[in-house]
Amino acid sequence: MKKSRNAITPPRFVVVLLIVLAIFLSACRNEAGDSWPGVAQDPDDAMVYVANDKSVVAVRAADDTVTVEWEYSDDEKFYAVPTIYNDMIFIGDYKGRMHAINRYDDEDEGIVAGTGEVIYEPEEVTIIGPLKENTEDRIIGGAAVNPDENLLYFGYGSRDVVAISLDPDADVNGEEWTFETDHGVWATPLYVPVYLPDTFETEISPAPDDSADDSETDGAEAGDDDENTADADQAGEEENEETTQADDEADVGNGESEESTDEADGASVDETADNEPPGDETLAEDVAETETDNPAVELAPRPNAMLYIVSLDQHFYAVDPADGELLWDEYLGGAMPSSPTHDPIRNWAYVGTFGSEMVALDLAEDADDRVVDRYETEDWVWGSPALVDGVLYCADISGYVYALTITDDGFEEKWKVRPTESSIRGAPLVVDGLVLVGSQDNTVYALSTEDGTEQWSETTEGDVLTELVLISVLGEDEESTSELVIAGTSESDERLVAYELIESNDGKISRSRAWAYSD
Repeated sequence: MKKSRNAITPPRFVVVLLIVLAIFLSACRNEAGDSWPGVAQDPDDAMVYVANDKSVVAVRAADDTVTVEWEYSDDEKFYAVPTIYNDMIFIGDYKGRMHAINRYDDEDEGIVAGTGEVIYEPEEVTIIGPLKENTEDRIIGGAAVNPDENLLYFGYGSRDVVAISLDPDADVNGEEWTFETDHGVWATPLYVPVYLPDTFETEISPAPDDSADDSETDGAEAGDDDENTADADQAGEEENEETTQADDEADVGNGESEESTDEADGASVDETADNEPPGDETLAEDVAETETDNPAVELAPRPNAMLYIVSLDQHFYAVDPADGELLWDEYLGGAMPSSPTHDPIRNWAYVGTFGSEMVALDLAEDADDRVVDRYETEDWVWGSPALVDGVLYCADISGYVYALTITDDGFEEKWKVRPTESSIRGAPLVVDGLVLVGSQDNTVYALSTEDGTEQWSETTEGDVLTELVLISVLGEDEESTSELVIAGTSESDERLVAYELIESNDGKISRSRAWAYSD
């Protein structure tokens, strides 16, 4: 196992730490003592996966009903969003373990859908007596897959990102490398593959390792700003204290059961599966197609694959995805709880912070200035932004929603509205001229992409804390299709609720409640 170190740890300020600790505990703990639902969808087969409490459930959606396909249960709670890769689901739990779950039956291989196993759990090394080098941690964010290296990346709630092999012969606890951060990583790491257009001629070489220079620079910048460094440090330190405090208050077990899930039917993590991962160029083109309808738009070349990590320590890290070596990092002055969004046209990244900002960064290896622009929001930005047709949509925890046009100089505000005074924590969903957001006031709002005016809203049984997802399903005639927007809520009576999007004669998009799933 290889470990990579990052920049200097800033000094600790106890008073600020206690204040932010209280804020984080109240923000991260569900009132009912349950985990929030993590929802993911497979657009190819109308399957939706919801992780909540101690189970992951696969449901098949139709235009007017939903059917449970299988359920995977464990002795620990899940907070993360499931990661779909080929025939597998990967998801981390609140004990720091990574699970691999079979999505489909395979009679020839003896595989049963919904069965799985723990493919990684942190190893504790006893120093002396009760003292351990590694303690149980929790996985809050999703996992990212690197199909080229056959690696899986995920972060821990208190600090660090781990890379493990998806080789079926790899040992449990077999870390490929660990990248050390000063504080927690709640966001899914962002893997960006190589992209070389036909007209781009260059000799591919390893990205320059200027980590020492960057570390010294960032350390100096952090030291110059006591207030920012205090925020950075306390954010991570409160994470360590939260492990015990939050478990007591939210009834989240921290190793109460030592039983392994190894007795479950084995999951097959086979890199030679029939559904092979797309190549680098295909991945880049797929992303571009979702962000622009103009076929003449060219993507920025990317000579080297990269892994980007954001942390509560307020740093944006660029890491070599093969070995975990730090290539560069940028101190942004605000903790980042959600993943950055990649812009393949400019090779920029957009990320929201707890410093009440949306930040644009230039990811080019030879960039003179990493930070392209900063846009000040009214409050913390918790969710990832959505980039569609050159406009970036984001929201904050005071209920504001923003539309920012991307220019060569950075951000240009298109509109800003406040549909609710409650927190919006998930990423916006943009579809059919609508910006859809879920709120902590038990409501889904639909806003116009043109000016942000509210088109309609729907009340749910519980808080909508996670991202909304969109799927297409076949109608009863098996020829027509319907678009469903699915929201996960904090209430078991309506864990999932689906709304069918309906186009009226005047071209406006309305909705009709299609179904609800309870667990």
